[in-house]
Amino acid sequence: MDEKVKKLIERAKQGDVNAQQELGMSYLYGWDIPIDKDEALLWFLKAANQGNAEAQYSVGICYMSGNGVTKDCTEAVKWFERAAEQGEPKAQFKLGYCYEHGNGVGVDLDKAIDLYFMAASRGNFWAISRIKSLYCFSGEFDIRASKAFKGDVKSQFEIGMLYHQGGQMKEAARWYRMAAEKGYAEAQSNLGFIYGSGDGLPQDYDEAVKWYRKAADQGLAIAQYNIAASYANGNGVPRDYAAAARWFSMAAEQGDEAAQKELNNMREHGLI
Repeated sequence: MDEKVKKLIERAKQGDVNAQQELGMSYLYGWDIPIDKDEALLWFLKAANQGNAEAQYSVGICYMSGNGVTKDCTEAVKWFERAAEQGEPKAQFKLGYCYEHGNGVGVDLDKAIDLYFMAASRGNFWAISRIKSLYCFSGEFDIRASKAFKGDVKSQFEIGMLYHQGGQMKEAARWYRMAAEKGYAEAQSNLGFIYGSGDGLPQDYDEAVKWYRKAADQGLAIAQYNIAASYANGNGVPRDYAAAARWFSMAAEQGDEAAQKELNNMREHGLI
């Protein structure tokens, strides 16, 4: 057993949830260690029971696939729900798929679509694909568009998402703004992203930060990450590594792995 694996096992035994999740993946896929699905599930459960969203998703996958445990779709759904509630996009997608196809839970297309939108808003490709398919073949787009035009804020955001994923950023921004001005956090965050990227609207970092902050103040992890990145890069605000660290920490506490990696990088480079 190489030194890297020995250190990983030691960290996992000391209760490091990230190490426990990583060790579970190593056992599941044979990364520098012999495949052992029973051991994989054991370590996933240790991290999952400490609240690690990715590990909760991994436990769900084990139950769904019968890895290290008897296949049980109902139990898988319970674990996907726990991870999805923490904003884990892979779990949101899998849970949506379960509701779409009746795996471990009754078929509920509306709930499936809601979950796909949650996952898609965090960049999950498979959720985006399912949304496009369902909207093309179920007539759901017309239903949501009708609600959106009547002022339903959630539907306005979802229509914005469809335009966004279709690359029609100007139209996406129009719908996001409708929902954002009514306080819908995900729409505020996505509108900030469009301002920051300059794709569909003139690039305006000040406006990007304004909308990120509105969403971040509501506790949306991805917006907290984006405002942290704004402080780290000096986009729309003066560069402030201490402020960046505060916002990265808020996102990391909600399970945002990218935010945790940024914090680790800042520590390694002596920025905080």
